[in-house]
Amino acid sequence: RMQAALQERAEDLRAALAAAPDDQEGWLELATLRGMLGQPGAAAEAYRRALDLAGADDPRAAQIYAALAEALIAQARGEVSQEARGALLEALSRDPNEPLALYYVGHAMEADGRYDEALRLWRELQQGLPPGSRWQARLEADIARVAGKAGPAPAGE
Repeated sequence: RMQAALQERAEDLRAALAAAPDDQEGWLELATLRGMLGQPGAAAEAYRRALDLAGADDPRAAQIYAALAEALIAQARGEVSQEARGALLEALSRDPNEPLALYYVGHAMEADGRYDEALRLWRELQQGLPPGSRWQARLEADIARVAGKAGPAPAGE
């Protein structure tokens, strides 16, 4: 039922965007809906369109680049592609503290075998999370998984 409602809204938005292709908010909403519908490739395309419409000083550009990276990583079933890495770098160049980008940079570090660096980054990110954050369980699971691959923790950690 919910899935059908999301799909219907996505189709309505798609039609509206055909008539108003410069509607950045519409592209962002469509990207979010496509992600929720398990269509990461379509989500990535909508994020790209939203970025094309973003001005050089768009305050949300870092978040949009991070969301694009997330969609690309989902599309590649967890692999952090060169395009995703580029989107992460772009996000962090605009906001060095963008949490979603930092989270996925940790995944890129893990993919590169840089386990200790990934753990350090994720632990710092974890400390900055508000209590009850939706990220908590995800970060804890990633930290536990990568801790087994990393060397022993330095004294005091």
